[in-house]
Amino acid sequence: MKAVSVPPPGVGGRYRMDDGRLYEVINVTRELVSFRDTQCSRSTQELDTFTKNHSSESSSST
Repeated sequence: MKAVSVPPPGVGGRYRMDDGRLYEVINVTRELVSFRDTQCSRSTQELDTFTKNHSSESSSST
């Protein structure tokens, strides 16, 4: 899943992922994005990973 739109560096906001879930982006840099979903679980990922294939809750391999 990937973000429908990604804010420019330094800009936060709410963004809907293509799976329909709403994410609140806290901070974006050139390489990292901090965000939390509607359940308030906070994550930080590489921006490329966030935009190309974000699957924080769907992976159950851990």
